[in-house]
Amino acid sequence: MAAITTGRAKARQKAAGLKTMKVETGALSRRISKMIKEYNLDAAWFVRSLAFEALKGFMEMNPVYTGRSRAGWYIAAKALGVPIPPGGHPWDIDEGKAEGDFEDHLRDGKHPHVILINGVEYILGLEYGRSMQAPYGMVRVTLQGLTKTQSDELKRKLKRRTRDRWEKIKATTK
Repeated sequence: MAAITTGRAKARQKAAGLKTMKVETGALSRRISKMIKEYNLDAAWFVRSLAFEALKGFMEMNPVYTGRSRAGWYIAAKALGVPIPPGGHPWDIDEGKAEGDFEDHLRDGKHPHVILINGVEYILGLEYGRSMQAPYGMVRVTLQGLTKTQSDELKRKLKRRTRDRWEKIKATTK
């Protein structure tokens, strides 16, 4: 006997079976690798700092300021040292914490990376517009602006460092 399911039922089944939120990160990874090479950065440090900023953005853009969906980022936030906003119902917070995770692969030689996991079953719905407070999501919007912001900031710091070194050289040659 074949089971018949509606489109909504299939979507619910798919969302319920999905334990991590996966975002297409190929382009982001290429930009990060390019920046690491271009500025001769410590890869593990740079990836960790990007993950910190990304997670901070996810939590700030989360459409529900307290409760389970935000608490789903708790394990990763704690691992990266991201400040965790107070509030929410204790049972929702405990459930959300249990549904999140963090994987640290920063010492993986050639390709250091981290994995931020929010396994709250409705997080994909929030990401793809179910909430009017964040109709364009949290993760995709944060990641789009992340490397541009980091790149501009790095350029400013490197220019400042170069200028400071040049001033020291000029001072010693006088």
